[in-house]
Amino acid sequence: MKYLIYSFIFLGFLLFICPVDSFAKDKIGESQDVYRLLTSAEAFMKLKDYKCALEVLDKAEKMDNTQARIYFLKGEVFRLKKDYDSAILEYNFAIKKRSDMCSAYVGRARALIAKGKYIDAMKDLNFVINNYPNYTDAYNERGLVYFKKGMYESAIADFNQAIKNSPNDNKAVINRAQTYIASGKLSEAENDLDFVISSYAGIPLGGDIGDEIAWAYFYKGKVHVMKSDDIEDQNIAKECFEKFLLCKKPENADNEYLYASKFVAGEITPETNVKAEIIGVKRIGNSAVSVKMKVENNTANLIYSIEIPNLDLVLDGVNIGRRNAMFSAQDNSEIIAPFTTGYLSFLIEDITLPFTSWNVAVFDFNVNFGSYTKLYKYNTTNFSY
Repeated sequence: MKYLIYSFIFLGFLLFICPVDSFAKDKIGESQDVYRLLTSAEAFMKLKDYKCALEVLDKAEKMDNTQARIYFLKGEVFRLKKDYDSAILEYNFAIKKRSDMCSAYVGRARALIAKGKYIDAMKDLNFVINNYPNYTDAYNERGLVYFKKGMYESAIADFNQAIKNSPNDNKAVINRAQTYIASGKLSEAENDLDFVISSYAGIPLGGDIGDEIAWAYFYKGKVHVMKSDDIEDQNIAKECFEKFLLCKKPENADNEYLYASKFVAGEITPETNVKAEIIGVKRIGNSAVSVKMKVENNTANLIYSIEIPNLDLVLDGVNIGRRNAMFSAQDNSEIIAPFTTGYLSFLIEDITLPFTSWNVAVFDFNVNFGSYTKLYKYNTTNFSY
């Protein structure tokens, strides 16, 4: 029922302030009430008419430049336009006007995250969480920072708190599911995704139903791709991807749409999943080596781990024996987009024997790309990079 109400409200926006209706724009411009102007700006933002939104906000600022919300909304507009520097500047103005404006701190953190400035973003998010522990969005955003840094337990703890604060926050549930997937907890992920899917029961897919249900179907499909190559799991994955494609494409989902389309069309199979090869090794101090690997990945699955169950190292003619190790690459690694080639580096530590140079190394290892595990064997000599 709530989605029908939202639809009627959105229809009202379209009828009365549609950006292609010049008469409606003129009427909005005639308003002398700051709060009505702010409401009008928010409506334009929903319609993604950012030019009109900024025009209205500029008028509101001329009428009353003490309102922190004017600058917060300007920050939101610039962030949505991906002009992150301008967004941060406007959030700064909002916070200067009102130092307790949680939404401005979180907005600024989102812009900083988009610029890769995680430390600065964490300062804003920690400030909100320490002073306003019930502010759900701060936990969500901090959880995403932890996720991007590969700190999955910390990410899950923040998503848990976000869900505790707002039990019906599907965004937090999907974020937690994505983190479960990255950490290999597929059953827990599917439970979260089924919860989100059940909340949309009886609502037809398509139109402006929302991003959450689309992502829920995509990640559930991903769970079943990862579970096994069995026909049952692959069919469930295909069904989920078909439903994902029926929804309006979420923002920044081009890679996922391409992957889902190719999977449904049968163009992606275990045999076409990935290629990998060692291209260099170098010594790091006296007890570690760094390995660089070229990877061609034609799926939308992230690289969750590289397991090396058997590793022979021959150093200065001395075989130091088999090594066991686990290496991780999170979603901010160079190899995350489908149908691309990238490079992955990882470190092998605690090699007990000292050495001064490399002669030969034999790598016998499994590469786990989230969907399928493949065995690769390489002999490499005269390493350097």
